Amino acid sequence: MTNKDDELLLALAQFGCYHMLKNILNEQKLFTGVKNHLFMVNKNEFEGSVNVGKCVNFIKETFLKQGIDGIDRILNNDIPYSKSKIAPLEAVNHIIPDTWQVVTVPQLGPEDKGFKLIVNWRNSDKYQITQSATDFSHIDEYDYYYVWRENIKNSYLLHKGIVNPLSYSAALASVNRFVTPYVNLSQPCSFFEAYQFSEFLSKGVKVS
Repeated sequence: MTNKDDELLLALAQFGCYHMLKNILNEQKLFTGVKNHLFMVNKNEFEGSVNVGKCVNFIKETFLKQGIDGIDRILNNDIPYSKSKIAPLEAVNHIIPDTWQVVTVPQLGPEDKGFKLIVNWRNSDKYQITQSATDFSHIDEYDYYYVWRENIKNSYLLHKGIVNPLSYSAALASVNRFVTPYVNLSQPCSFFEAYQFSEFLSKGVKVS
C-alpha cells in the first residue's frame, strides 16, 4: 500500500470509529452496523477505493490491543495504519458502559445467590443488571479492560479504574434490590466499585 492508500484507509477508519461511539451511547454492541456503514461511506465518499475489510481489521485489532484509547487515537490521527490480523467479531463486539459495579448476593434474600454486574450509562441515566454468576469463568482480563460474558448474546467491556459513581436511577435500583431487602439479614450484599475489581478477582471472593 502507498502512503496515500494508508491515508484513505485511516480516513475511512475514522468514520467507523464515530459509528462505534454512537453505538456506545445507544447501549448497542460496539461493532453493530460498522461494516455496512463503511461500505456505504466508501462508496459515497471514496468512490469505492478503500479496502473495507482491511479497514475493519485495523479497527478491530487497534481496539483489541488498546480499548477505547485506541479508538481515540484513530480519531486524533495519532496512530499509523499497520496490516492487521483478522480478529473474530466475538472478541471485540461488546456493550460498553461508562461506569459499572459488582455486587455479591448471599443465599438469603429475594435475589439469586452469586454476584451480579450493574452497568450504567450516566448521560442517559440508563442501566442493566446481569443474571447471577457463581464463578469467574465468564470474565476475561486484558491490559485496559475486562470482558464479562453474560451469555451467548450479551457481553460487556468494562474499563479498569473507573471512579465515576452510578447515575441516580442505577443507584436507586441498586439500593432497592440489594440494600433494602437485606437490612435485617445477617449477611448483607457487598459492593465492589470498578477500581476495586482487581482485588475482588485476586481474592476469589466467595458468596456464602
